[in-house]
Amino acid sequence: MKRRLAALMATFAAGLVMVGGAGTAVAAPAGDATQVRIDAILDAHPGAVQTGRTRVTFSNGVVLGLTSAGESDCPADAMCLWDDQTYTGQIEIIYSYVCDYALTINLKDTGFNDRASSWKNNTTRRVGTTYWDYDARGGVVWRMYPMQKAPTLPKEFNDEASAVNCYNLS
Repeated sequence: MKRRLAALMATFAAGLVMVGGAGTAVAAPAGDATQVRIDAILDAHPGAVQTGRTRVTFSNGVVLGLTSAGESDCPADAMCLWDDQTYTGQIEIIYSYVCDYALTINLKDTGFNDRASSWKNNTTRRVGTTYWDYDARGGVVWRMYPMQKAPTLPKEFNDEASAVNCYNLS
């Protein structure tokens, strides 16, 4: 059972990546703004570990990397959320195979709670659903249908998503 759970978590970790920041990704010397952001993330998330100059791995396996983000940074066969309109700012990437495990991604756990301002579903058969509250509670905020995108969310939905899950279309 432990091996099966470890394999599932490793697969999940490989499928969910969060990337963000502005500008070009550069190795972060100690004491610069990137390191200050990483230190704040580590302080806010016990169990998280800095695993590279611009990378943090959370205890649940989610990886956060601080690099540039734009619409073209959303890979094929993934769903992406950005914290600014028109696909700018920090990005959270949910690879489509995460949908096979029926997991709920709590955005508070990845530092992305109530931050999504634009999205893109770059998959051909997966639907992503965002929720108002942790653990997919409180009802649906919006759905991300295959090959659809929203460069700007309506005011009532902007910065409101707290959880995401996804499923495969039949």
